[in-house]
Amino acid sequence: MKIGRLSTLQSAKYLQKRKKQKILTVTIYSVSILIVLIAILFSFRFSFLRVTNISVNDTLNIKSEEIRREVLDMISGNYYLFIPKNSYFFLSEEKIKNKIAEDFKRIDDISVKIKGTTNLNIEITERQPEVMICDGFREDEESEHCSFADKQGIIFEKIASTTDKVYFKYYSSNEIDKDKFLQFQNFIKNVENSGIIATGLLVSEDGSYELYIKNVDQSIAVVYFDDRTTLDKVVSNLSVFWKNSLNKKIGSDSIPNFEYINLRFGNNVFYQIKQ
Repeated sequence: MKIGRLSTLQSAKYLQKRKKQKILTVTIYSVSILIVLIAILFSFRFSFLRVTNISVNDTLNIKSEEIRREVLDMISGNYYLFIPKNSYFFLSEEKIKNKIAEDFKRIDDISVKIKGTTNLNIEITERQPEVMICDGFREDEESEHCSFADKQGIIFEKIASTTDKVYFKYYSSNEIDKDKFLQFQNFIKNVENSGIIATGLLVSEDGSYELYIKNVDQSIAVVYFDDRTTLDKVVSNLSVFWKNSLNKKIGSDSIPNFEYINLRFGNNVFYQIKQ
């Protein structure tokens, strides 16, 4: 009886001791993990692990200092009041790239790369103006709202109605579809390869168009055409008619200057000569 009681007391003391050991072990592990986490958090704030140097290549129209300031604004401050946004471990190249591209429409291509742990290198290529796209009609020259567009038809910068360089102008009240724009660009190229100087194109919603070309006296003639005739056929008909007019084969003793040339009736070309 005494032996059993002693055994029970020893078992209770053993279990209590084991419980204390477990508590101590859990405490040690918890403290160790906490110390490691604190060490990791503090490591995020080490200066040699924070991006502080931002380099941006120089371009003609986009100021590198503006981009640098934008990026500094993005990576200043902290996450959760402690983790710096410019930490090497948390900096997102893709996020910075998308933000810059969104705010600077003139950027055509952009590369954002972290060099080492403190340097951010930004390389940009800016869009080059290819044409002007204007909201309105050619007759509204004084009040039109025009923007530069690149070779893909992407509008990236509003401009004044006048510019030092002469650009081909599209007039449209709606956004021009990219595929359609590229077709028009090829069309204009073929027109000019025929020896005709084109200055603008009015694009209407109903599939009718007005092409503005220069007469011999530098005045403007309007060429009417529509979607019923392919662009290649329009070029062919206009080219033949223009060569005949230059060779005085359309019933005129001199090279005429036209008010309009109407190509909306197939091979039958209607026109009016300036008086």
